[in-house]
Amino acid sequence: FPQRPIFFIFGAMRDKAIGEMAEILFPLAANVIATHADSPRAAAPEQIQEAASRTGAEILCETSVKPALARAQQLARGAQHAVVVITGSIYIVGEALRELGIALCRGSACRKLDPNSGIG
Repeated sequence: FPQRPIFFIFGAMRDKAIGEMAEILFPLAANVIATHADSPRAAAPEQIQEAASRTGAEILCETSVKPALARAQQLARGAQHAVVVITGSIYIVGEALRELGIALCRGSACRKLDPNSGIG
């Protein structure tokens, strides 16, 4: 997305190579919002921020996906033609899909994710 500001929502499990992922991804972003998946294995936002400190990216921390989405929407509203990318752990992506009410489709069969189901 040339010439478009990109905002990342990023979360990962503690046992993953967070620093390496951050070094590849974070320089592409205007801002990164580090967040925590609803999993005991998830890295805290502050751990992500520390692991990514060498990237030079501006990293904001949010305690969970819902406030991370709100923060990203707020930042994107202030930028023209902004793109919000939800990345890192599939847990983060699944939680974001539920919060956004986005349906999953396979072929012609679709189902909307229930934000209260815990299934992603």
